[in-house]
Amino acid sequence: MEDRTMKKNYIIPSTMNEEAINIYNFMQTVSDPHINDEGNVEIPGEGGGGNADDGCAKDRGTWSDGGLWTLLLMLLFFAAPNMSLRAQVTDGEPDATKTVESITFVQLNGTTVTYASGTFDNVTVLPGVGLKIYATGSTTSVDYLFCQMSSITYTYNGGVSPVDNNVNANWNIAGMNIPQSGGDPTFTNQSTDNYAWRLEYPHINTSSTSQRVVKACGQYGITYSLEWDNGKVANRWTVYTMCAKNNATNTDRHDDFKTDPAVTTSPASSYVNSSTYSRGHLCPSADRLASVDQNKQTFFMTNMQPQYQNHNGGVWGTLEGYVRSKWQPTNSDDTLYVVKAATIDDVTLNGTTSSGVYSQTCRDNSGHELPVPKYFYMAFLYYTKATNSYKAFALWTEHLSSGNPSAATVITNKISIDELETRTGIDFFCNLPDDIEATVEATATDWNNSSNNNAPERPADEFDDFDDGDEDAEIAMW
Repeated sequence: MEDRTMKKNYIIPSTMNEEAINIYNFMQTVSDPHINDEGNVEIPGEGGGGNADDGCAKDRGTWSDGGLWTLLLMLLFFAAPNMSLRAQVTDGEPDATKTVESITFVQLNGTTVTYASGTFDNVTVLPGVGLKIYATGSTTSVDYLFCQMSSITYTYNGGVSPVDNNVNANWNIAGMNIPQSGGDPTFTNQSTDNYAWRLEYPHINTSSTSQRVVKACGQYGITYSLEWDNGKVANRWTVYTMCAKNNATNTDRHDDFKTDPAVTTSPASSYVNSSTYSRGHLCPSADRLASVDQNKQTFFMTNMQPQYQNHNGGVWGTLEGYVRSKWQPTNSDDTLYVVKAATIDDVTLNGTTSSGVYSQTCRDNSGHELPVPKYFYMAFLYYTKATNSYKAFALWTEHLSSGNPSAATVITNKISIDELETRTGIDFFCNLPDDIEATVEATATDWNNSSNNNAPERPADEFDDFDDGDEDAEIAMW
């Protein structure tokens, strides 16, 4: 008998680091099986079911950890050999009342691909990655990457449904037309929301003064993305990934501070009161040393916050070193999603809401009055491919001219992403499926990849001897 057992498939191209979040792979029969609230398939008359999320297999024709699912389907084929099969594909909560009639997607080159009713048995959806389509009677799949598509539509009996897998994802913001996936950009510096589907992005601010900017660098992909508030002349957050693709060390630091033409109101390249405030990186220079161009992109003034040097060269700089030496991936298949930011909006601490900025401002050489944040923070989401799992935590530090806490104290007092969201009012890692997001954001789970010996930590006292005003050398070599 031909083996047509349906199993999960987990195949990630080696060049991709926006990894699969979850996999949904369901089948529907003419006898109308029911998918219950636990995600189990119950077939009338068969007495039970296997979990649709039991496990992953690299080979659709062999046993895997999802053996219960396999056994169920083998019983189905032996017990009901005349039963006709039709595929049902869903993202998010499975809908057992609909049957997919066709799948149509448009590739970036303009080619339209359609799988009509009766031409496929099964579809496996890997959100954020692509589709695996099994043609009728075939035990091997044809794979399509979302990054090669400009649109995709499933047509069901009774209507059309777009691909979706998360209620609070950025692509569900009305009127924004944000795609659900895509490849690396071909530009170097652009204001765009086309990459707000990525996992490192928080929920974007839809006010008329806010815009997103993406910095990219050829073979190394996106250097970082940021949200800029033109009304406040301030960075709300900078986000980026750390992975094998982009964390090579091929160059040194390049002090190329400059205005950012991608935003409406960019600060000038220096501050008038430079003896008080340093130009503090959010995506650090030392995290982007793969190429000269990549490193220079970290010196756009939109990637800076006015920082007291005691904070910038002390606790903040030391925490940056810990990211490189202890928390960035050592496995080439894993990815660290990073948010670096400071408070420019109201904050809520212990139930009390107050301003997130000081009353005094920092003036740049073009006359802009830049807000000075009261707090700085980092948020991390770590994806382990081997176990298809996530961990997350956040660090929070008060921004003081003196008497800042030690990095060790900040790490000891790490907080959950849920707590960070309460303090800032920002929804972090919103593009995760809701069930995964709820789990990983509820607790602060640390990890230690200290076997990474390629990332030196920055000494806390590196800049104690610098004279006031030497801002061009503020964080030299870091």
